[in-house]
Amino acid sequence: MQSVLEKLGLTDENAGVFDGEWRGGGVKIDKISPIDGRRLASVRTASDDDYNSAVSRAHDAFVKWRVTPGPVRGETVRRLGNALRESKHELGQLVTL
Repeated sequence: MQSVLEKLGLTDENAGVFDGEWRGGGVKIDKISPIDGRRLASVRTASDDDYNSAVSRAHDAFVKWRVTPGPVRGETVRRLGNALRESKHELGQLVTL
């Protein structure tokens, strides 16, 4: 289990909000394995400031994305898909946990 988390860049406590950088100033949630009841890791939720920052940055990204030419958007989505496929084994193990 630990090697899967490490391969995905996850630690014992993880920020749960991404707005260009990881944030998590809110409540900590322990993720428990339904297999054996062990604590896998913790995730920090968004504080009000984290939430407002994420919404603002998402809007800014939308404004840029909607005027980005189709071929550039397509290439970006292709690269994202490739990155997910490179980690599909570990992501599958994480979902299983």
